[in-house]
Amino acid sequence: MKALKQVSYLAIIAIALLSCSKNNDNVNDQARVSVKIEGVSSSVSNGRVSSNLIISQALIGVTKIEMEMENELHDPSDDHGSRTGSDDDSGDDTDDDSVGEFEIKGNWIVNLLDGTSDPELPAMGIEPGQFNEVKIVMSPIIEDKYSVVFNATYTNDSGIEVPVEIMLSNVIIFKVENDEGLSFSSEKLNELIVQLDLDKWLSQVDLNALNVEDGKIRISIDHNETEIEKVKINIKENCGSGSDDHKGKGDDD
Repeated sequence: MKALKQVSYLAIIAIALLSCSKNNDNVNDQARVSVKIEGVSSSVSNGRVSSNLIISQALIGVTKIEMEMENELHDPSDDHGSRTGSDDDSGDDTDDDSVGEFEIKGNWIVNLLDGTSDPELPAMGIEPGQFNEVKIVMSPIIEDKYSVVFNATYTNDSGIEVPVEIMLSNVIIFKVENDEGLSFSSEKLNELIVQLDLDKWLSQVDLNALNVEDGKIRISIDHNETEIEKVKINIKENCGSGSDDHKGKGDDD
């Protein structure tokens, strides 16, 4: 799913640009991009609702947000933002100077139910133009040990409501790619919106078949651990991003 939109702000907002740069002399020529990460679902009623699952909490720990401009769109002589070079998180970055990469790093706990984060996600300073990839790294910073904390209530086949808890400690890296490119201008404060489809986080997970301990279904390194990989794949594959000239929903991944 590619949910594509961008918000223009009329007021002048002073924001600290945290991107490091080899050349910050032309920082005023940068596009300023604020980032919002949120969960989406089919409907809302006392939490996010997915069929017979009522979601009451969905937190992720974010430690890095990176945007990449494809080779043919990027002039390395105009690079005002930070290129990452080698990246231990993914192992797939390149030292090719024709790739424009801009990133921010920190520790942010993002509440996917309302799109807020603690602390607030900062703006990024990037080269104006079209970007084809957004990468987000989720790390175990929630309570110093979890990258994902998810709580819900599930109504099983017998009509009984059972609490569901997912506590993941894995480093999870997901990418959102868009062939048409996400467009950002230096003339205004842009907003990048990354959306994760919460309805699909438990896709292919048969909650009725999982062990129930103390009246709760738990998925973690210590409980029903065989389901962890399914949840990780669901998180990675069911996300989209928003940008300027493309509004509404695009194709599913």
